[in-house]
Amino acid sequence: MTIKIFNKSQPPRHESKWASIKALMEIKEIYVKKVLLGAITFICLIGFSACKDEVVPPEPPKEKEESNNVDSLEGSAWKLVAFLEVATNTSRPPIYCSFADTNLQYTLSFSESIDGNISIAGVSDWKGMEGNCKINYIDSSIKVDILLYTVKFATYENDESNYYNGIRYATKFEINNKELKIFYNDENNCLVFKKVDVIPAPPEPPPLYVSEPLDSLEGTEWKLVSFVDIENNTSRPPLIYYPLLWLSDDSYTISFNREDTTYNSSEYDSLYISGNMYGNSIGGSYNPDYANSIIKFYNIYQNGMHLIFENDEETYYQALCNNPIFSYREFELNSKELKIFYNDKANKKCCLLFRRLK
Repeated sequence: MTIKIFNKSQPPRHESKWASIKALMEIKEIYVKKVLLGAITFICLIGFSACKDEVVPPEPPKEKEESNNVDSLEGSAWKLVAFLEVATNTSRPPIYCSFADTNLQYTLSFSESIDGNISIAGVSDWKGMEGNCKINYIDSSIKVDILLYTVKFATYENDESNYYNGIRYATKFEINNKELKIFYNDENNCLVFKKVDVIPAPPEPPPLYVSEPLDSLEGTEWKLVSFVDIENNTSRPPLIYYPLLWLSDDSYTISFNREDTTYNSSEYDSLYISGNMYGNSIGGSYNPDYANSIIKFYNIYQNGMHLIFENDEETYYQALCNNPIFSYREFELNSKELKIFYNDKANKKCCLLFRRLK
């Protein structure tokens, strides 16, 4: 009988085999993990490099979106393109005269606001207009306080009446970046304007006031520019509260003339004045004393369509003659200005300041 003796320091054979297999599996697992990690790292590096080298084109600039609304009418200029009947939504262009500049015709501009008042100016068919208005942007209301023509005229022509009334009696407005609508006649009618950058300036008129030497009133014409309070050193222009159908370049003017003396023995009776106040005319005789700078007005009368004085007419009339039979007035005369001195109702020394027309 043979007895086998095993060395206890060596593991059994089957245990050694399984240990080897386990070690190989661990090595394989570590290798696979390293391979996968390397592959992932390589892919990431390639992707990063591709992203780095790729040129991303810039986004095209966005077109500036035009606002449907503007902040205000102040400083803007407009040209009429149509008269619109709101109820029927029908419109027509304005009627133009043939001889005027169409770039100027039927235009309207708004100045910057001064103490809430905005000056407006424009041209109808061929006549200039000036005035002022108040605008409320909260309720889109507009109120034109005064609108005057800058030249004298007899009648409206073409669409001048429609254009004038549309602005003068405007009540509401709508505005966007390119179009202005002004409503009138209980908002049944509308003036439609397109926006323009600037209204061309009309040609310069000839000088209004002449400057030749002057030593006589005879044959001259003058326009009142202000009432002057000499004691308080203040002045103001004559008042005009509302427009007449003519705008009077001729308002508050005076001419010194001479009649034909063939059948008149009195030299001074042949000297007469004529002119306009606001709605009424004025006339009478004058007798100048150039050595003492005194002028005598007598037989002064007023005439015209109005039976009462309006605006500054009474002040003007009383300044020339507080007594219609005769009044003496001191005066100063040079080639451009005429001053006629008087005392007002408070007995303050004042004067009428005229500028020479011819």
